[in-house]
Amino acid sequence: MGGIVKLALTVLAEITALSRARKRAPRVAVVALLLALTSMMVAASFGCAVAAFWIWLLPRVGPWGAPLICAGVLALVAAVLAGGGYWLARSRGALQTGTGTLAAAIESGDFAPLIHEHKWLLLALAALSGAATAEKSRKISRKR
Repeated sequence: MGGIVKLALTVLAEITALSRARKRAPRVAVVALLLALTSMMVAASFGCAVAAFWIWLLPRVGPWGAPLICAGVLALVAAVLAGGGYWLARSRGALQTGTGTLAAAIESGDFAPLIHEHKWLLLALAALSGAATAEKSRKISRKR
């Protein structure tokens, strides 16, 4: 009986995750597009700032010094960004596999709120599993 409950809860978690993903997908796509455009604008503005810095440095340090200083500044910014990315990746900790109400029910051991919230789906799953079991036992009894 425990296997059937685990199967039903797994199916329930998948169904709720898919319905949430279906509702959020258009919004996530728009946000991703806006973030991509924003990052392109930031990169373009940073490129313009480096070009202006290069032009400002050219008469002061010459045609060899200006590109070297700009390259050094870009390398420093890249190092800071890489260090920040490494720090963020290391500070996140382990990824958690379970999310939502199913994970909370498993952690607490109390499935009553989960069953109460999705009782019609669980009743339908129980009816389907009962029908499948009855059909299987009927086929076995016919063979005898």
